[in-house]
Amino acid sequence: MARCGARLALCARDGGGLDETVRLCLQQTPAAAILSVPGDVTQPAECADMVQKTIAAYGGLDILVINAGMSMWARFDTISDLGLFEKLIDVNYLGGINCVHAALPHLVRSEGLIVNISTAQAWTGMPYHTGYAASKAALQIFLDALDMELQGSVRFLGVYPGWIRGTDLREHALGQDGQPLGDQRRSHSSESVTAEECSSAIVRAIQKNKHSIFIPRKLRLLYLLRPVAFPIIRRVLSGAVRTQKRS
Repeated sequence: MARCGARLALCARDGGGLDETVRLCLQQTPAAAILSVPGDVTQPAECADMVQKTIAAYGGLDILVINAGMSMWARFDTISDLGLFEKLIDVNYLGGINCVHAALPHLVRSEGLIVNISTAQAWTGMPYHTGYAASKAALQIFLDALDMELQGSVRFLGVYPGWIRGTDLREHALGQDGQPLGDQRRSHSSESVTAEECSSAIVRAIQKNKHSIFIPRKLRLLYLLRPVAFPIIRRVLSGAVRTQKRS
């Protein structure tokens, strides 16, 4: 986004990670305008603060990217700490709502765009990801309903990736005890795509004003076939999970 000339406001809990992201952006685009705002999307007041600082710095808001996310990897019948479901809902669902609520008046004013970095699991279940899929599906339905309410005053882009390598999502995924998996995480199969490939596809979708994008593209076929071929899709997805080996 920085390479495309966007003025950025970045928010995350990890201030050090934000500083590193700013450094990488400036390394590629020295003249980039970047605002760094440490904050937690599960806290409505901190989301409002992020938006207000963005407005103060840039005078408006054109695009909101909902990207904060937490995953899991555990069979439901082995889970000992059900609190992990609350964590997933807090980050993946309520975190998105908190950001949208704070940003919406400004997005309506600019006829802006909400980009939801979701998952293919938002429209189908996946073994060992029960709570993750449910939280992503909840946000998807919320945004679908909001899209109808707003009647075109704000645009929406749904991003539905499969396996993405080059992130810490699996390392921080919650296990059966509700704690991050760390070194017990699963490795990616050859079906995965890189974070750079995913990011580039998202930027192109924004530029082309698309309403949805599947990464890789073949996931769209599973989505389209789901109503008539769900038993086959269940076998395909279950097999895909089995190919993810422990690191």
